[in-house]
Amino acid sequence: MKTSDIIGKKVFDINANEVGKVSYIDFDLMDGVVNSIGISIGLMKKKIEIKPEDIKTVGDTIILNISKDEIL
Repeated sequence: MKTSDIIGKKVFDINANEVGKVSYIDFDLMDGVVNSIGISIGLMKKKIEIKPEDIKTVGDTIILNISKDEIL
């Protein structure tokens, strides 16, 4: 999957609450490993980072394996 396919996807927590949208992906060019995924939240576009291990599935949307309360 290309990074351009992931940017802009909606992100939901484990309880199906919308968290935000993917704004960027930080990855290590040498190893090809994703370090974190940036998510824009709310009208003020506050940015948070999610670690790859906090992601449950990636499809039409991204589902996290943590709750919104754990993120914020």
